[in-house]
Amino acid sequence: SGIGLEFSRQLAAQGINVVVIGRNHKKLVSTCNEIQNNYNVKAQSLSIDLSKPGAPQKVFDTFPHIDILINNAGFGIPSTISDCNISQESEIVNLNCIAPMQLSALYLPQMISKKFGCLVFVSSVMAFSGVPYMTNYSSTKAYLLSLGEGIKAETKKQGIVVQVLCPGPTDTPGASKHVVDYSKIPVSQMTSQEVVKFSISQLGSDLVQIPGCQNKLISSMMRCEILKSISSMVIEKIARNALPKKK
Repeated sequence: SGIGLEFSRQLAAQGINVVVIGRNHKKLVSTCNEIQNNYNVKAQSLSIDLSKPGAPQKVFDTFPHIDILINNAGFGIPSTISDCNISQESEIVNLNCIAPMQLSALYLPQMISKKFGCLVFVSSVMAFSGVPYMTNYSSTKAYLLSLGEGIKAETKKQGIVVQVLCPGPTDTPGASKHVVDYSKIPVSQMTSQEVVKFSISQLGSDLVQIPGCQNKLISSMMRCEILKSISSMVIEKIARNALPKKK
């Protein structure tokens, strides 16, 4: 759903065959039918939970020839670390970090041998600073940023395109499940269509891509050492106000 679904549609619109991965088998079948009917390309699916051990290997074994890998699957739950569900937060690390690392490691050798391939890591503006009440989630997004930087350096002479996409608040089904009051976050939500269109248009250019002027401004403040203490206080206040008050 959301950004992942939109990547499937927009890549298919350019004549690219797609493989969609997710947990909801019924939704995957519906997506494949939609894509094949609308774009005249081949669409295949695999219903699997990427947070589970061995899942990336099963994806690779089922679909061993992938030229464009969109590492999009991920989730986060607003909470302080002291109040978090440890098991759930560990699943977040498995899905947001371990799965894309393993998938990248599995698919990169053949991409390198062909001197052709593309990796997209869907990170977040949260990657640029630890975000209170989303501490674990923002840390996983920082991992994706670092992972992308390393792979880009390792493969710069081997024909591999690497992008770390860092969107801000985006109107997706996943976001609607959060207990976050987005009206109290002073940044307009972008649509998944806008985010993905921007990402695809920038493939092959700079590694880090931040869609939206507001998101670019926020990320600049988060990365600026002079403004870091101020931006951290502002982010903490915004995050606290956007979450439900404890009774």
